[in-house]
Amino acid sequence: MKIVKTSFLILLMSFITSTAIAQDDDTNASPTDQGSWLITAGSNAGLNFSSSFVDFNGQESEKDKLSSFTISSSAGYFVDNNLVAGAQISYGTSKITDGDSNFEARNSSIAAGPFLRNYFGEGNFRPFVGASILFGSAKDESVTASIFDSDPDFGTSEVKSSSTIWGLSAGAALFIANNFSIDFELGYANSTRKPDNDEDDFKVKSNNFGLNIGFSLFL
Repeated sequence: MKIVKTSFLILLMSFITSTAIAQDDDTNASPTDQGSWLITAGSNAGLNFSSSFVDFNGQESEKDKLSSFTISSSAGYFVDNNLVAGAQISYGTSKITDGDSNFEARNSSIAAGPFLRNYFGEGNFRPFVGASILFGSAKDESVTASIFDSDPDFGTSEVKSSSTIWGLSAGAALFIANNFSIDFELGYANSTRKPDNDEDDFKVKSNNFGLNIGFSLFL
């Protein structure tokens, strides 16, 4: 996790440095005009609420709360004024701990897919809405502990699965330069994971709602 966070900070610093090099000479042009390019990086920084449950043959289990951390990056092209379309990649981790049953589960996933974002207005503060659908893979690791004669017996398991994540978001971009903004975004994401080589109708579903903070570079 420390390596992921360090890499993310390095990426953000590189964006800030790039703004000094990639300043647009035409200061009258809007950074969200048709023909511009967009590069973003962001994270929920753990500022979110997540829940997960199992769906087996249409029967849903109780929802478990979990903590999660996600980072993402995207690149897109403005196909029209204020409307950008492109590709996004996301990496996320989550953890569920149940103290009563000595159960702990961790999940890591990576996914990529298309996204759309539409900006509104002009000036240094511009609201936006967005949508995305990502496809990828996930790995679930669980640890259980049983106690026999005061000696704990630990068991572990690992399940790999395919995942589908779709998300909706709304937020605002604060431009601190003509081609660089700090983004604040409220987002909702719904993910479905299905174990590989599992013919049963077994799925793990998660819901996530939270605040994302990121940076955007306009070229």
